[in-house]
Amino acid sequence: MKKIYQKTDKLFMPQAGEVQAKDFLKFYFDFVCENQLYDEDLWALLVKQFTYPSDDVDNGWRGEFWGKLMRGASFVYTATGDERLYDILTHTVNDLLKTQDSSGRICTYSREKEFTAWDMWCRKYVLLGLEYFYDICKSGKLKEEIVSALEKHAGYIVDHVGNGDGKININKTSKEWYGLNSSSILEPMVRLYVITGNRKFLDFADYIVSEGGMTEDNIFERAYQKNGYPYEYPATKAYEMMSCFEGLLEYSRVTGNKKWEQAVINFADMISETEITVIGSAGCTHELFDHSAVRQLEENESGIMQETCVTVTWLKLCSQLLRLTGDIKYAELMERTVYNALTGCVNTELRHENMGMIFDSYSPLINQSRGRGMGGMRILELFNLFGCCTAIAAAGIGLMGLYPIMKSRDSIVINSYISAAAEFEINGAKAKISMDTKYPADNIVYIKIEYGNNLMKIRIPQYSESTVLLLNGRNIECTAGEYAEVNVKSGDRIILILDFEIRVIIPSRFGAHGNSINRFALASGPLILAKDSRVCEEINKATDIVQKYKKKDNLKVPCITAFECDDDNDSILIDYSSAGKTWNKDSKLSVWFER
Repeated sequence: MKKIYQKTDKLFMPQAGEVQAKDFLKFYFDFVCENQLYDEDLWALLVKQFTYPSDDVDNGWRGEFWGKLMRGASFVYTATGDERLYDILTHTVNDLLKTQDSSGRICTYSREKEFTAWDMWCRKYVLLGLEYFYDICKSGKLKEEIVSALEKHAGYIVDHVGNGDGKININKTSKEWYGLNSSSILEPMVRLYVITGNRKFLDFADYIVSEGGMTEDNIFERAYQKNGYPYEYPATKAYEMMSCFEGLLEYSRVTGNKKWEQAVINFADMISETEITVIGSAGCTHELFDHSAVRQLEENESGIMQETCVTVTWLKLCSQLLRLTGDIKYAELMERTVYNALTGCVNTELRHENMGMIFDSYSPLINQSRGRGMGGMRILELFNLFGCCTAIAAAGIGLMGLYPIMKSRDSIVINSYISAAAEFEINGAKAKISMDTKYPADNIVYIKIEYGNNLMKIRIPQYSESTVLLLNGRNIECTAGEYAEVNVKSGDRIILILDFEIRVIIPSRFGAHGNSINRFALASGPLILAKDSRVCEEINKATDIVQKYKKKDNLKVPCITAFECDDDNDSILIDYSSAGKTWNKDSKLSVWFER
């Protein structure tokens, strides 16, 4: 896809080795590698699911796990250049290729049960896992083997699914969600056409688009026409629907069809307006679009809400649109998700009580604890469990390192702030910068231009009402919610001072059922603040009069930031991503407060 992206996109993510992260971001890379991606026994167990029809027993989705994890691992490798990780991925790819049968199937369903339930969904992830590894693969021989396997695997699908005698309609290969899950195979089919040039895969993508994404409606046309919000569609499964639209975006890139590009932009805009919550996720009714922008204000007794699969897929869709359009609003949306919902799901304090999983599956908001269950859990073998959210979260961690420092055709683009060094080639010349910051714990960012003579675009966050931007001590005018453009040369130094004053977030005053809800949230910089029952007796109430507060140090709860507020409740606020990490009644959290 790289050649396509060069033609269509305005921003480009770094390649392996171009950014070397440290401190905050490196912690997350090391955590996911040491606790998941370096686990060769896990990779072997996930491959084992393809050696027999493991999903026949319960119409399951074990066949998704390997591809999900491989895509995420490929993102992490691109962000880190970790050669140990690359070697492990190479080994497991070779293992997976050995499971392909004589007809080309790499499958967890038997022939008797194929093209039912979640079979197409699982086949999709086989394609995606191999395709994303293909993008980072250094061996020409292995790339040839991957392409051969992909063509056979996808060719079998094309031969059995579609229009024509004896073929099954794409949206009838699953009774789940009106076939929405099956239609999400659009993305890897488009990518495979780009890799191989084989027209039959693009023809199959044409066919998927023509079928509209589900049996009961054409959701692609609905999004283009803005005919109702996604929570009003016949099926509202958030993760699968966004996956379909990510495929539609890839399709629009390859075909040049601006109609479908606009449909995806419309879809994302509607999701942002009606679904994305204060922490940057969606789906307050299980994993469904449900007008979450309003429903988030109501207490969810079960805590099964804002699935991590939804969080990461939203992050992926925004990253695609950021690259394609260069629109700063997608960087704003990504940052909210990264520093709240995504980092909040990383089990940095406690793992054994959730069957060893390093990622939590659901993100609560009001008077609730984490660790409410393992999303998409399936037994792989005795005493070995795995889940959909555990498989997908590494992709989010990888994207954490791929969007902060990007490049356009003529500039370095800073979308967020990390301690890192970055080296790019822009217009045939080398450019290198170093960035030093404790963001999001601190509001000061230092950038040094090691060498190069470039335009630099620096995102000034929408939340930062009062920002100071200095170039070699000289003040540069900047506006919240826009990129500041600065011409830089070797030896220049930039200081960015952001506004981290605690701010009040006022939502709609009415809940999903028309009930008046008098709630508010608090934030500092990109971090949404929460009360945690480990440090507060009353976590549901606070005051939005927060002029009197001070930073709180040496808190017994590990956190990025903490504030002690001089209010009626003597509130202690910590960042949402650190709250509730012990998963029990002693660690309940609230983000939305009553006055």
